[in-house]
Amino acid sequence: MKSRHNKATFAGRSVSVTSSSLDFRRPAAQSLNEYTSASLLGMPLMDLLQRILPRKRQDELLASTWLKRRVQNQEAISRSEIHNILRLIAVHGDSWMAFLGDSFNLADRAVMYEQVIEPLYIWWSQQHQAHQALVSAEAKHQQSMVELTLQIEFWRQQSQCDNQDYVNAELELMHERQDRLTKEHQKLIKALNLSQQELDCKWPNWQNAKLSWQQQGKLSAFLPVPKELESIWQLLEEFRQDPAKASQISQWLQIRQLCLNSDKFIWEPEQT
Repeated sequence: MKSRHNKATFAGRSVSVTSSSLDFRRPAAQSLNEYTSASLLGMPLMDLLQRILPRKRQDELLASTWLKRRVQNQEAISRSEIHNILRLIAVHGDSWMAFLGDSFNLADRAVMYEQVIEPLYIWWSQQHQAHQALVSAEAKHQQSMVELTLQIEFWRQQSQCDNQDYVNAELELMHERQDRLTKEHQKLIKALNLSQQELDCKWPNWQNAKLSWQQQGKLSAFLPVPKELESIWQLLEEFRQDPAKASQISQWLQIRQLCLNSDKFIWEPEQT
């Protein structure tokens, strides 16, 4: 799978991706034209899907985590995958989406990091409710500041308004609120940084191992991992030599909604 991000579209309608586990970690899709222009789905395949899938199935595909992940990862849909979608619909009927999945080669360092290691870090950090509350509060605060900036800009442009005293009074109130929000945001950032430092202490080698992963690809560099991740880390380290660990890895991730039920994990080193 390719590196993910961010926004595309499908069947002329929005495919939303949120952030964190398979919820899904980032936003996506607005229109079919954007989806095809991003080279995720060629025009012939797009036309084929619209012709052969009833509206109900199109809506289900749009709502599926599988498609959201594809959009987010900028991963193209092939003709064979469209055929597989048709087969799943024919065989499984209304439950067909439960059988959508992808195959991930964890011998590929980029795939291992993007599909397993980083989601594990995000999941683990979310277990720390105080830190997560600060992350959410900071994001909400950031959004409020953006909205207020837009409102200020709107009122600044009301130069032709008959009641300039009213406009000036509104601007003054908004600037006062902007000052308060800025001070509150600075406090939030300080608290968030302190919370992040506490998390870093609980996983001391995360930052350095993350930076060196693409060059070295050593899971051991992340050790010691937090207690919550010890079992999955051991499975990942054993996977290289024992392909049978794939089912246990899949089960661990499924329980925590970090992969789809039909995702497959393999280990196939690139041939040199």
